[in-house]
Amino acid sequence: MRVGCLQFAPRLKDVEWNRRRCSQLIEAEAVERGSLSLLILPEMCFTGYTFKDKEDIMPLAEDEQGETIKWAVHWAKRLRTFIQLGYPRKHTARDGSITLYNSVSLVSRSGEVIYTYDKHFLYELDERWAAEGTGFLSIDVPPFGKVGPGICMDVNPYRFEAPFEAFEFATFHKAQGTEMVICSNAWLMSEGVDERSQDVCLPTIRYWATRMSPLIDCEKALVFVVANRTGAEGGEHLCHA
Repeated sequence: MRVGCLQFAPRLKDVEWNRRRCSQLIEAEAVERGSLSLLILPEMCFTGYTFKDKEDIMPLAEDEQGETIKWAVHWAKRLRTFIQLGYPRKHTARDGSITLYNSVSLVSRSGEVIYTYDKHFLYELDERWAAEGTGFLSIDVPPFGKVGPGICMDVNPYRFEAPFEAFEFATFHKAQGTEMVICSNAWLMSEGVDERSQDVCLPTIRYWATRMSPLIDCEKALVFVVANRTGAEGGEHLCHA
């Protein structure tokens, strides 16, 4: 199994540029058809992340027939690979009311949407506009086995209020027998880290490993993969681990 992470620095609200940039990166890497089993893009990869409120992000929210999924379907078919990517998702109820979620979708090689997962644990920036997802997800996805999608804050204690040792995300996936966890993130750089250091992302990687530690003694080996965006946005520096 060969997994690729497409990590870049999105421009806030410049959706067309961001989509074009991702296509250019795929072309530049000359990814051969069928050479990847899975390609992962970051959280809210085409919109950027730092929005003020629901009104600020609403014009960029999409449903599962939107341009973001169409982009993923195009590249999934062309590369013959599965693609997971994040976007602000809007759900329109029968009464016309709209609920927004911070979501990821997984698209198959044939262009089918396998799942759409809504971020369960929201970060403070998400709470400005997004509704909380109903719960974590573990779903059978041939040929990967049981797959568990995650989005950034999901790995942390709930609202940073739950006990650290509760390990909600990892504990859920241990109980479910998840075999592959796929996270799309927009993770902030750890405080006090020298951005010039060669090991700038090491504290973040160690933290992720700690948060997933309940899975170490599982009967089956677990694959944990993260695609994190890079760059800075709204004064926040993001780690590229």
